[in-house]
Amino acid sequence: EEAESEVQALQSQLDTANGRLETLEGADQHQALLEAMVDAYDARLAMAQENVVAAKSALSGTIATLKTIEDEIAAFDSGLASALPQRIELIRTNLDRDLETAIADCDQLIEDLIEVEKALFQ
Repeated sequence: EEAESEVQALQSQLDTANGRLETLEGADQHQALLEAMVDAYDARLAMAQENVVAAKSALSGTIATLKTIEDEIAAFDSGLASALPQRIELIRTNLDRDLETAIADCDQLIEDLIEVEKALFQ
């Protein structure tokens, strides 16, 4: 009986620790998404100022950031998960060719990221 009681106590502690771990993992995922959103907003501001270099720089690490939460985004919308990196590359390419198109694509990126945040974290 003593051993069974101790096992139950240890199982309860394990369950509590696992719950805390899941909460921390969720916070890390949300932070990664927020970092991608900040990158997109920074890029959009740079585009409004016609600063192509700053816009490219703002998006330089965004694909890698989104890669860390790709599975969560894919669970919400698999097409969107694969489209986000492509959109970022398109924005970066269009910065040199057509700023207006890059702005429109960046606006769409921001909308998509907001949609993901609402679906996954609110």
